[in-house]
Amino acid sequence: MRVLDRGSSARDIAPGELTERDELQWNADRQRVERVSRLLCGAITLEESRQPALPSAEATRLLSDAALASGQGGPQRGEVPAALHAKLEVLRQAFPEAGIPALGAEEWQAMVKAACEGITSLAELQASPIENRWLASLPAGVARLLREEVPEKIRLANGRLVPLHYEVGKPPWIESRLQDFFGAPAGPSICRGRVPLTLHLLAPNHRAVQVTSDLANFWRQHYPSIRRELCRRYPRHPWPEDGATATPPAPTGRGPRQQRR
Repeated sequence: MRVLDRGSSARDIAPGELTERDELQWNADRQRVERVSRLLCGAITLEESRQPALPSAEATRLLSDAALASGQGGPQRGEVPAALHAKLEVLRQAFPEAGIPALGAEEWQAMVKAACEGITSLAELQASPIENRWLASLPAGVARLLREEVPEKIRLANGRLVPLHYEVGKPPWIESRLQDFFGAPAGPSICRGRVPLTLHLLAPNHRAVQVTSDLANFWRQHYPSIRRELCRRYPRHPWPEDGATATPPAPTGRGPRQQRR
């Protein structure tokens, strides 16, 4: 913003009140730290210019504060991302002997701040995800567990690839058509079989008809009555009497809709 050209005329108006001020500010629109230079006459800004800031301790502080506040460092200010928190919780329960390190808000904030050193924008921060930096700092065995035993997706027996959902305080879960589990006497698991997945078994309308972590018991106790209802509502779909030994349909290109829970 330029209210009055900087020059002798401004200094002649109030030569004793003109001051120059430089400061770093966070620009939320451009998602970066900027150096703001102002020419002031008392409290009135006569001239202002902005340019990208150079890396500095103050730029690091401003960028890390903005990253944490905007969710780049977690869903809420200073919190560990929920999915990562949940994965660590699953690993600690499944592999108590592995010494999975704690990752609380204090440790996470320190990592965000360290990741912001030497850069001044969220674009630069996103180019090197904070989780990857943390993974790189872990002992090799722990990093391998986190990378291999809590996957993002899992393939069902009929070939369908479905995403895993991790929520703090809940067992990991997946959702797919009930028919995708035909022929499976037991549900899938992770962490070398130590953690059974909770299954959201979907009807053709993509709504869950059962939520279970014990597929064998579902086939025995619940499927017969659910099958009768499904045969009535969806007569064009095959509903074999013994789901545990039936042949699952081939996966189609369209997966189940992700429901808000």
